[in-house]
Amino acid sequence: MTHNAAVYEYTPDLSANIIKAAEVAYHEVAITKDVAILSVPRMRECRDLSVLLGLELAAEGIVYGVDSRNGITCDEHKYLTIATNLGELVIDPSWKQFAPIGPINPVYPDTAIRSREDMEIMAAKAGISFEDRQLWSPKGTYEEPDNRPIQERIASAIDIVA
Repeated sequence: MTHNAAVYEYTPDLSANIIKAAEVAYHEVAITKDVAILSVPRMRECRDLSVLLGLELAAEGIVYGVDSRNGITCDEHKYLTIATNLGELVIDPSWKQFAPIGPINPVYPDTAIRSREDMEIMAAKAGISFEDRQLWSPKGTYEEPDNRPIQERIASAIDIVA
């Protein structure tokens, strides 16, 4: 879901600005969590990273959208989107958290800047499960899991029947 008013031309400069902003976000999370900066892209810190990345992009005058999906291995995964001449691009600084444990091929960037389709292809090549790859699908193209606590789901079902 894109809330962008601006449509940017996708250029190496735009990509470099996004990556620079993500590096600032990684640094801030590393300091806050007292961890090595190299471990941050694989941490389950999508909310913090997306907020920090968004603040950096806003400071650069870059308009972005915020998107999220419920997942199998996480309650909610947040990331940013940006409208470009190439279409909507996903900007995900924490996509690597879904990769299998172990080294990830260094050809895969820490911060993903991809179309939804390319994001799913890259995630598949990185070994991310089919279920987790759905996190980057357009809303409505798959059924998101209901991650509410069991008590809420039961109460909701009772309200529907009553």
